[in-house]
This record gives sequence, C-alpha cells and structure tokens, in this order.
Amino acid sequence: GDVIQPIGTGPFMYESWKPKEEISVIRNPDYYGTVPTIERVTYRIVPEAVTRGLMLRGGDIQSAMILPPHISSGFVGNNDYQVLEQPIPRVRMVAFNTERAPFDDKRVRQAFNYAIDRDAIVNSVLEGVGSPAGGLFPDGFYWANENIKPYTYNPQKAKELLTDAGWMDSNGDGFRERDGTRLKVVFTTYPERAELPPHAEVIQQYLKAIGFDVELKVLNVDASNKLRNDGNFDIFLMGRGLLFIPDPDSIMMTDYHSSGTSGDGWGAYRWQNDRVDALIEEAQVTSDPAKRKALYDEVQAIVVDEAPVAYLNYYVNIDVIRSNIHGYKMHPTEQCFHLENVYIT
Repeated sequence: GDVIQPIGTGPFMYESWKPKEEISVIRNPDYYGTVPTIERVTYRIVPEAVTRGLMLRGGDIQSAMILPPHISSGFVGNNDYQVLEQPIPRVRMVAFNTERAPFDDKRVRQAFNYAIDRDAIVNSVLEGVGSPAGGLFPDGFYWANENIKPYTYNPQKAKELLTDAGWMDSNGDGFRERDGTRLKVVFTTYPERAELPPHAEVIQQYLKAIGFDVELKVLNVDASNKLRNDGNFDIFLMGRGLLFIPDPDSIMMTDYHSSGTSGDGWGAYRWQNDRVDALIEEAQVTSDPAKRKALYDEVQAIVVDEAPVAYLNYYVNIDVIRSNIHGYKMHPTEQCFHLENVYIT
C-alpha cells in the first residue's frame, strides 16, 4: 500500500501531508547528530517553474528549486536573493521510436544527431548554464566514457545520410519524401521541466532545415508518457540520469538492456542490441570497478554509434533562495534536501 504517515528518524520528522500540494516536517529534538535550528519546513509542490519564481518574489516561499535559466536569470544581481548552481549526473536527450519509420533506420537517427547544434542550444535555451552532451554521463563522472567521439553539428552530413536512406526532396517544397510519403514526425515532450518545450522548438527548426516536417506535442508528463508507452510518438524529449544511487546498473538495465527497452519506462524505445545486453549482464556480476567501467564504456560507445537516443546537454540545477538563508547546500541529485545546517537571519 501507499506510505501515508512516515515516522522519520533524521534531522526532521513527519508532521503533515496534503497529497499533490505540500508536505511539512518538524525538527527532531532526539536526532543523534546536530539538531536543526529550523523548527519546521514545508515543501510545496508547484510544477510550474514560472509560478515558483513568482511565489518567491511575492514572499510566499523562501526558496524555489530547479528553476530554468530564463527564470533564474531574473534574480541575478538582486541582493535579496542567492542564485545557486549544481551540476548533476543527468542528461537531456531524445528517444526515437525505433519500431517504425523513419527512426527504425540508423542513418536517420544519426542524421538527427548531426543536425543539432548542441553548443548553440546551451547558449540560447540554457543561457550558457550547462554543457553539450556527447554521451550518457558528463566528463569527470567516474562512469563516463570520455573517449567517445561526440556528434558535431554537420547539417550537410545529416542531409547526405537522409538521402542515402532514400529520403529526398523530389518536388522542391523543402520537405523530403520517400515512396510518396513525406518525412513527417511527431515530437513529444512535457512542460513540467520548463526548459524542455523551448528545446523542442529549437530542434524543430534544425530538423526543418534538413527536410523534416515536425509536429510538436507538449502534453503533461502523464499524458506524454502514456503516448510513449503506447508507441504513439516518433521523438520524445526528456531528462535521464542517476538519482539516489551513483551506480550505472539501474539506468543501464531500464534504458538500454532489451528487458527495459521493450516499451514501458524511459530511455531507448523498442531497441535491442545483443552485444549491449551481454555487456550489461556481465557488468552485473563483475566486482572489479575498472573491469565494470570497461564494460559500461563499450555500452556507451555502441549506444552513441547506433543512436537509439540523441544526447543534447547535461543538467546544471539552479535553486534560488532568499539572501537571509544561510548554510543551504545543493545536492548532486534532485532528491535529497539537507537542511539540518540551515539557519535564517
């Protein structure tokens, strides 16, 4: 059943919960470590980033978490606020529906990768907060394969791959066709991560430049995920990464092993590679970290080459807090909130 009244033995204890609205915790006077100075913390669930920013400005809340750069930049230079940044092991990427045309063809998936200017997207959509992605994990992270050769912006190469796959603009209307069928795709994403729809809009223009006809669908995360699970999409834009456990086994199994890519879930969609399966399974029973890393390095190299997904850029989370809050530290995941050392002046 659902856990509706947890006890809590950490710095804070459960007090109350309003589903989909807020949860409140109170100071635990019996905590074995440093007892927090804050008596009570209320976490409000506000999916819309614009609303979180407005609530912070209006004094309704003292901190706003995971704001996109186009909102957080409005607080920069204001002495009433602190703008904090934390890189995390998470990547923005698209998954292709490899079960149907046109993305059942590796050449088309690679063409997509060459059509995207990742540096320009970071500088425009993310206002420079982030870095272009060449693979699943960012450089500097232990499990990253830093020898992967990333896709570079090369629209001419993208056009050549599409032509090689049989997609040509035979009537001069700017859109490619094959066997009388236009190269039309549905691009789906969700607005709960406020930076994703702007990504999709920019990518739509890159794809149009090489001959795609792209229809955007921005639906809430539940509706968009249902479309994905049902296979009613061509391109799906999302974020993926490690959360609680800094080990790649879970994401490798759910996102790239055939047992996880069969339909439900995230990552690659309806894509199977026997070599990838074997490497992931071997890594599961390998205890030596260096040998495991070599196995995962090969997985990452195969995924980049076969391109069941296209990596865009790595996350840098942004929290904005009021300037009278001290001792606040961001965590390199989105799930942990360490407030035991926070105090307010």
